[in-house]
Amino acid sequence: MKKWGPCILVVWFLLLVTACGDDSDNSTKPENTPQSPVMSQFPSGQATDVETDAVVSAMFSEDMDSLTINTQTFTLSYNPLVSGTVAYDKSTRTATFTPDSLLANGTTYTATLTTGITNSSGTPLASDYSWSFTTKYIPGQGPVYLPRTGQTSRYAPGDDGYIRSGVEWPSPRFVDNLDGTITDELTGLMWLKDGECLGHGIWQGEAYQMVDTLNIDPWSLDCQDYTTQRYQDWRLPNVNELESLIHAGQHNTSTWLNAVGFTGVQPSYYWSSTTDAYTPGNAGKAWCVNMWNGPVDPQQKPFYQRLWAVRGETTQPALVWKSGQTTSHRPNDDGELQEGAPWPRPRFFLHSNNVTTTDLLTGLVWVRGADTPAHGTCTGGVQSWQEALDYIDCLNSYNYAGVSDWRLPNRKELLSLIDREQYNPALPSDHYFADVQLGYYWTSTTYAFDTNRVWVVGMRYGDVGPRDKTGNAWVWPVRGGR
Repeated sequence: MKKWGPCILVVWFLLLVTACGDDSDNSTKPENTPQSPVMSQFPSGQATDVETDAVVSAMFSEDMDSLTINTQTFTLSYNPLVSGTVAYDKSTRTATFTPDSLLANGTTYTATLTTGITNSSGTPLASDYSWSFTTKYIPGQGPVYLPRTGQTSRYAPGDDGYIRSGVEWPSPRFVDNLDGTITDELTGLMWLKDGECLGHGIWQGEAYQMVDTLNIDPWSLDCQDYTTQRYQDWRLPNVNELESLIHAGQHNTSTWLNAVGFTGVQPSYYWSSTTDAYTPGNAGKAWCVNMWNGPVDPQQKPFYQRLWAVRGETTQPALVWKSGQTTSHRPNDDGELQEGAPWPRPRFFLHSNNVTTTDLLTGLVWVRGADTPAHGTCTGGVQSWQEALDYIDCLNSYNYAGVSDWRLPNRKELLSLIDREQYNPALPSDHYFADVQLGYYWTSTTYAFDTNRVWVVGMRYGDVGPRDKTGNAWVWPVRGGR
């Protein structure tokens, strides 16, 4: 009998193992498990540092029915859904989602292909197919994530207290650095702990002189705990920096600030470094913020107002944005320093529906028509605060512009549109809005000092003040943000 050589034995053994297989391995791979036809996607799942102008795509392993691939079956979201255009290229078997505007900075998005998508034979996806990726975060570049106003009390369904749109405040919000300074963990700005030690003065004179003294000779000032020349870059805050301290849920912000670490903050107006664009001369006006009850108003520069100092650059989670002022009216003012997060250029994006506009600074989507237009049974024009909330509900019932999450903007959101270089209206010159009214617009934020009133923002000059809820104002719906 012919003997088998060693090589024949090895081959026979391998064939035997292959034929027998591994029962445990087979149990994890049932023959009837449907395979996803998605071969690849861009950006890839869990990708980071994705560019904000990315186009999202998915490539299939078989021909798909292009009619089933649309904005209902191929979506992109981070809450809410991102608006965009969907297309399918049959030659490459690739579906693409092109966002209507730049994606948000440093944000995680989820792309989803639903079971509404079928192949050319009519067979749908076995299950929804999703993947996530995160866009690149570039410090100091938009969009800015607006913080909450601080209001938590609810005065009507759909108001600021109900929705609480914006970045949640850190707890604690303020950190005492034990050297006469306090850091705001929400904005990253550092403030002089003593809100009274610089006293008061006129805008063109003492306001800047006292800050200079703080930088070069702090020992001559009576500032609690601050007796060092450690910092030499103190400045007068611009109007957005000063307003960032307002707590819309407190009837007296100065009392609240003094209770959370500051000392000597007065219930009165404080100067900002921002000049009123309408009356810019030396005898004109500059913007002030009242640390008692929160109004933002221009005051005569030759008048005496309180002084405070700030330093440092704004950081996440809630960047303070530039005021828009680019004209300097004296050294070290807002127009010269231009502190804050820069505005994207262009600032706004007009959607293809021609009825909505995205502010690329904040990511908020606004109704383009700013004259409270009637829509179906939704009554337009000026109206009371409750009527304004009802108007928003009515738009949502009609699924206006294809969505049903419109809301009345809170104080921070409406104020974010203001450009301190402009007036009549006080909006950036490259806006796409139509029929902007030069009167006041409702916010969803109730005036805590008198809850029968609510905050309004004037589009002629950009001032912020309270108005009785039974009065009349315009309505400017918004959606999106955080």
